[in-house]
Amino acid sequence: MRAFRLIFSRDVRASVVRVAECEPDTGAVGRAFGDEYLESLMKNEPRSRAESLCGALLLLSLTEEFGLPPGTIVRGESGKPRFEDAGMPGFSISHDGGLVLVAVNLKGNAGADVTLCGRIRPENAEKMAARCFSPEEARLIASTPAEEKAELFSVLWADREAASKYFGGRLAEGFGKPLPDNLIYRRFGIIDGDTAACATVCLPPAPPERAAP
Repeated sequence: MRAFRLIFSRDVRASVVRVAECEPDTGAVGRAFGDEYLESLMKNEPRSRAESLCGALLLLSLTEEFGLPPGTIVRGESGKPRFEDAGMPGFSISHDGGLVLVAVNLKGNAGADVTLCGRIRPENAEKMAARCFSPEEARLIASTPAEEKAELFSVLWADREAASKYFGGRLAEGFGKPLPDNLIYRRFGIIDGDTAACATVCLPPAPPERAAP
């Protein structure tokens, strides 16, 4: 599996892979994270199932890089997956158009989203921004040159999706509201052949530094 790794800090890593370069191994997923989690992935339609299985394998790879053992994955009340053992890291999995992104945070929660650029037509970006984004974000897209509207929309959409996954809520609950300002947003772009995507990883703010005695 040829994956692209990102190291944000000693405790936070992310990985991106194309589904076409990932061999879905249901046995490895079940052994690592439990049969119940595997069964939940297998209920997806075929394309989403392949992306979900690749996400699980990326998560396994990242936990192994950190020297951690596998752990049972359960779903919270909102449906967000998490490790049953509270001592295991926080993680988030996202996929879109054959790209899969996984982020792992040893010291807390994480939210991640990958969104293909060009999902929305430039002429529709303003209308959708007015419906889904905060007034400030909608004005920003409205004032952006036409050829850049779709890409900016994708960046802001990835931010919103990642924040939603961080908190474990529904995306629509945040429509029309400003993005939470109590998170760190790590943004990056992905270009692979003719595929371009925007990605965001949301992390908790760094703890305040202690004053010197």
